[in-house]
Amino acid sequence: MPTPRSPQRILLIGSTGPMGRAVLTQSDPAQHDIRAFARRPAALESTWPNVVQGDVRDRSSLRTALADIDVVICTLGGKPWHRDARGVHEAGTANLISAMNEAGCGRLIAVTGVGAGSSRGHGPFYYNWFARPT
Repeated sequence: MPTPRSPQRILLIGSTGPMGRAVLTQSDPAQHDIRAFARRPAALESTWPNVVQGDVRDRSSLRTALADIDVVICTLGGKPWHRDARGVHEAGTANLISAMNEAGCGRLIAVTGVGAGSSRGHGPFYYNWFARPT
């Protein structure tokens, strides 16, 4: 008989977006211990028990949230027309990778859906006209 595994400890980045919420909805708490990382924890506190406040643009909040984490799932999304969407993705991802290295967390699952489903046609100009068609 196989020995039971302890749940993996996961930090979910982008937990309040549609993809992050889908991860929470579909997760099995017996298999995975998910810590949701959110700029506005109140958006999840009534539906998810383990939420930490932070911002991917703030490396210190990432380092704190990464304590005792085995895996990071990053579902960072954003509306490309928002002023700082690029900063969230670029600086946020760079901060996340740096903080993961410092914390000794070596597993990252990054998911993006730009140009898929209801976001089709809502990417940046260069993506809609050059990258997506090819």
